[in-house]
Amino acid sequence: MRSNEGSCKASSFWVHCATCATALMLLTFVGLAIADEKGAHEKAADEKAADEKADEKKSAEQLWFGTLNAGDVKLRLLVKLMPADKGVRGVLVSVDQGKAEIPLDEIVLDTKRLKLRVTTIKAVYDGELNSSGTEVKGTWTQLGRSMKLTLRRVEKIPEPPQPTRRNRPQTLKPPFPCRSDHAKVEITQEGAAPIKRPTSDVDSVANRLSMLVPKLRSEKKLIGLAAMIMVDGKVLASAVDGERKLGSGISLEIGDRWHLGSITKSVTATMIARLVEQKLLTWTTSVGECFEESMSLHADWQDVRLEQLLTHSSGAPANFSLLFQLNRSPEGDKRVKSRKHAVSTVLTNKPQSEPGSSFAYSNVGFTIAAAMAEEKTGTPWEELVRKEVFAPLNLASAGFGPPKDGAERLDEPRGHQKLGPLKRAVGVSADNTPIIGPAGSVHMTLAELCAFGNEHLQGERGTGTLLTAKTYRRLHTPELKNYAYGWVVPTESEWSDESILWHNGSNTMWYAMLVLIPNRKAVVAVTSNDGDIKSAEAAAIEIVKDFAK
Repeated sequence: MRSNEGSCKASSFWVHCATCATALMLLTFVGLAIADEKGAHEKAADEKAADEKADEKKSAEQLWFGTLNAGDVKLRLLVKLMPADKGVRGVLVSVDQGKAEIPLDEIVLDTKRLKLRVTTIKAVYDGELNSSGTEVKGTWTQLGRSMKLTLRRVEKIPEPPQPTRRNRPQTLKPPFPCRSDHAKVEITQEGAAPIKRPTSDVDSVANRLSMLVPKLRSEKKLIGLAAMIMVDGKVLASAVDGERKLGSGISLEIGDRWHLGSITKSVTATMIARLVEQKLLTWTTSVGECFEESMSLHADWQDVRLEQLLTHSSGAPANFSLLFQLNRSPEGDKRVKSRKHAVSTVLTNKPQSEPGSSFAYSNVGFTIAAAMAEEKTGTPWEELVRKEVFAPLNLASAGFGPPKDGAERLDEPRGHQKLGPLKRAVGVSADNTPIIGPAGSVHMTLAELCAFGNEHLQGERGTGTLLTAKTYRRLHTPELKNYAYGWVVPTESEWSDESILWHNGSNTMWYAMLVLIPNRKAVVAVTSNDGDIKSAEAAAIEIVKDFAK
């Protein structure tokens, strides 16, 4: 009862006050109108003062612009200097590398000198100011390399030079021809010329990929990005965007070669599978069988099997010591000996885990497996791969290490390192040591990478060139942590509604991903000449999802 009475009283009160509230509201509106008029004048005055302050600040801001010329790489740099409470503060902007503002840690500016230090990228600039205060001629020093750099006072950033494009056709050879049935001929009107129109499925995939690759390259700020989709052995779509080398103005082409990093592991496993079918090795061949007479082995390594080395379950460490990572022995007997020596330093010590008990990703494991193949055959790993994989599949452009430039021009892409917010092109030989080549040094064109992937798809159906269906099924069957012989075989994936096999790779200067979708007889290959692994992988996953979902 009290609750109801209270409700009634409250209702009566609000009804009683309605007239008062209306009157109060009218007075409030009048007050607000007067206040608004006064506030408008004050606001205008404040805005004018803020604009004058901004103009004053802008006039005090200095913009210095210059182009850093490092051979055939040209980087446009902008230095912004602004007054601060104590002296001057500033930022460096690499205009061609995403326009990120990098704080300057040290600024020395007087009538004769400009010195800048950028700790993040380990760079120092030191130059002399001309008499008019509009130009500085100095030296840019970064990572031990010095280059001349002239900075000029500007009002805004100059327009970039227009890149030139040099076309180089890609000739696809069997067993990976482009489809000839992608178009059909129609007559629209009597006497009209025939119109060729792509079939709808092919047109849709090709159009999406041609738009997606440039979009992702731009969004992820990659130097270059390329992708190819093959279905049932025929190229369905391909696209490429970006430069072969930062600042070169030379566009990437679909026939360029790409460093594949750890995708090489599946190539090494395929080569060894060929040796197994030739009865030169078995999957249970042990480390002791190969090396007990030629090197001192820790007892725990004696019975470690070839199959464990190829599935990251041998107990091998991830990498060799720094001493061997710096080794650059030439291909041939000298490299075979260097590889065996590196392997011996691991095998004399106890494995890092009990063999066969756990998964631990290891470049060393694949290198030991390759050294076992070299020991049994007397042939270098590189030559075995050429003979057992490249030649039978007609992978004529495939090779080892980064793709090499021509003698007079930039015929192939260069890898690029990520240095904080900046990127730089690396030399033609920049790579991991060739000692671990069996774990990550192969290069191929996109068409060849797709052909290799297609061979694995066809092989499991019994129509492959290299191996029996039984052997291919073994290579694709995961052991620990969903890892097979150079392939990741997840039980489910966010990338596709269907089962997939995949692997990626990067030597921190390149990136590549290869995905097989068996139920659709499809291969998706994505490559980049950019060592920004996180961004390149994100782009690759988006490309796979767009096709597979």
